[in-house]
Amino acid sequence: MENAKIFKEELLKKNVKNSNTLNLQTLRLGINSIIALSNSIQNRPQVEKLHLADNAITDYGMHAIKNIINSSRLTSLNLASNMISGEGLELFLDDLINNKSL
Repeated sequence: MENAKIFKEELLKKNVKNSNTLNLQTLRLGINSIIALSNSIQNRPQVEKLHLADNAITDYGMHAIKNIINSSRLTSLNLASNMISGEGLELFLDDLINNKSL
């Protein structure tokens, strides 16, 4: 329970309500968190910039990233310093190329 409170406090420090930027950097987010984000970002159409750098996103999480790209209006996506291989990038490369806003 204490960890959830710390996570929520960190999240609130990094994000402002009604902002077009969602900053989730350095929160050690893994596959379950990215899947939950993928499912919930459809309810936040105002999000244009998504910062996911320095987390624990792997190739498996790239399926959820693909869903985020296809269901949002992102203009910026930061995936630096995660555990994504070339194979993981290939999973959403076509979607990235076809995306006109990102």
